[in-house]
Amino acid sequence: MVEFDNLYTIEQVGVWWASHQHTFSVDLSIDGNNWITVIPSRISANSEGSTPVYELFPITPMLAKYIRINIETTSAPSSHIFQSSVAELEAYMMPPTGINDICIEVPNFYKLHPNYPNPFNPVTTISYDLPERRAVNLAIFDLLGREVLTLENGVVEPGYHTMQWDGLDNAGQPVAAGVYLYRLKAGDFTQMRKMVLMK
Repeated sequence: MVEFDNLYTIEQVGVWWASHQHTFSVDLSIDGNNWITVIPSRISANSEGSTPVYELFPITPMLAKYIRINIETTSAPSSHIFQSSVAELEAYMMPPTGINDICIEVPNFYKLHPNYPNPFNPVTTISYDLPERRAVNLAIFDLLGREVLTLENGVVEPGYHTMQWDGLDNAGQPVAAGVYLYRLKAGDFTQMRKMVLMK
């Protein structure tokens, strides 16, 4: 399993195979606990003793921060030792394919969207729109107004932004089930919404 440095929308998964043939599958996850299989069990395209082969699999786009590859069977002899390292699983931003791809859509208004799912357990997604570069504070509070967690606190570029909350506070401890408020402050703009954590 490998953790990316951020939450990404994954659209394609590429795999390099060397000399041995494998039966494998690939899973993605937002939180590292709940996994979705995006490449069902299949046999790698290479053959025994072949030169390296690269396979590219388009998938239904989904948000993920973790990826794992499951080797189910292999043609490698038992004397071989399989090793795994972070360097062997990598994520790349896809380069633009044409001049129109360079244009980045920017929202016209500030907006804090309803989180989804709501109610939720264990993870929910919080999205907001930012029409210009601003210092942003996105925080979660309990019903007594006490800050539970700061999701974002710094200068953010314009665009459509998505954050995840996994029910932990600033100390990394799980919070109790109940109603929580989340607030976006960006310049003079402020908006607050309500969400429900279930256990």
